[in-house]
This record gives sequence, structure tokens and C-alpha cells, in this order.
Amino acid sequence: MNIDEVIEFLKKIDSNSEGWWINPKIALPEEDSRVLVTIQIPKREPKVRSSFYHKGFFMNDNGDVWKDSDREVKAWMYSPNPYKGRVR
Repeated sequence: MNIDEVIEFLKKIDSNSEGWWINPKIALPEEDSRVLVTIQIPKREPKVRSSFYHKGFFMNDNGDVWKDSDREVKAWMYSPNPYKGRVR
């Protein structure tokens, strides 16, 4: 899926949905992209983790790795760009 297809997909999301989270069963991020991922470990609260998507895996800086088909991966979204301006 390229970025134009992702944008079109996001435009179709109902405005009442929970933000811009995407179910990995519906679509996956572009290769080598930074994303936020929601992980749900059984009997624990869901957690949001910053990660990198590469060759079917979501990986974070702590060495945690989740396969894109892993049942613990509930949703993902592209990470916002880092802040580059001045603080007001």
C-alpha cells in the first residue's frame, strides 16, 4: 500500500472512529516506516508503543518485536513528524 492509498483509506474512515488507528488485518504500513502500535497483552491494559515496521515486523527501541499478524497487535498508525519549530 502506498501513501496515496493510505490517505484515501483514511478519508473513508468514519469520523466517529477512535482516531486514525488502522487494524493490521485491513492494511499494513509502508516498509521501513515509523509507526505507533497498540499492543494488547492478555489480562493487561493496552499499551501504545513507538515502533518501526520492517519486513512484516513491528520493532521498538527496547528490542521488543511483534509480527504483523500477531494477535497482540491490535492497531497501528503512522507516527507524527518530530517537532522542528520553536517553543512559544
